[in-house]
Amino acid sequence: GAYKRRLETWQELVGQRLADLEAATFDSLGDNEDFASVLVTATELAAKSNKIKMECLANAVKYVATNKVEEEYIIVFLNCMEKYTLKHLEALLYFQQARTFRKDKTCMDMLINRIEKQPYFSQYYPEMDDNLSKSIIDDLRNDGLYSDEGMISKKLTDSETLTPHATNLGKQFIDFFGLNEMDICVEN
Repeated sequence: GAYKRRLETWQELVGQRLADLEAATFDSLGDNEDFASVLVTATELAAKSNKIKMECLANAVKYVATNKVEEEYIIVFLNCMEKYTLKHLEALLYFQQARTFRKDKTCMDMLINRIEKQPYFSQYYPEMDDNLSKSIIDDLRNDGLYSDEGMISKKLTDSETLTPHATNLGKQFIDFFGLNEMDICVEN
């Protein structure tokens, strides 16, 4: 029963996204090998996923239908989506946003406070174990989607903004799965 319901939900989500395509794009999908590969793999992953991750996967199917994506990126992104939790996705979106910090805070202070103590998780998930928070950040960093490089010891001015720390690969991941268009982003 649960498996059947998941597949029905999956078919509905993919159908909604493909219905939005232009006729010429839709007609060419039968010859698009990348599309076929993503559809098959995403369908397998959808059977093991919750509804939000299914929506991400359906967005990826549509993205590949309308954009040229190198096979390596497709494989890396789908592998990451399979292992990531919703908290991984929320953290990546959080780190993609620019932040403004108050005067007299050095970037190194912020690095220590944001990464090692991880107030993001403490504030939004006070019940989350510190080891799990660290694991999520480590996963994003190890997969190349997040970087804390550039956090140098310099003073920021009153309203200086610290740039986002999602890498270019991380931003491509966000676009691939349409994460910015979904309601999984944790507010500041």
